[in-house]
Amino acid sequence: MQKEAEEAEKSYERALADAKAKAHNVAETTRQSVDAEIKAEMDAADAEAAKASEAAETRIRDVRAKAMANIESVATDAAQATVEALTGKKPTLAAVKKVLN
Repeated sequence: MQKEAEEAEKSYERALADAKAKAHNVAETTRQSVDAEIKAEMDAADAEAAKASEAAETRIRDVRAKAMANIESVATDAAQATVEALTGKKPTLAAVKKVLN
């Protein structure tokens, strides 16, 4: 009877060890699956953020280009207005552009 008890105990310990190993394997597989899913979602979010950032940079470049294009016009208008305020005579656009360039 003692031998049967020892065999039963060994069998129980093997079953317990097998169950622990299986549980560990399931946990590791689940962890890897979750890690892969998180990585895929992070990669997608990073790609979306990069796309939005590039669109914003494009808009900024467009606004900057338009602003730079208007600088000459603003400078010309300001110079004409300043000369007119100081002298009472409004210079021609060509004369102001000649001086500014």
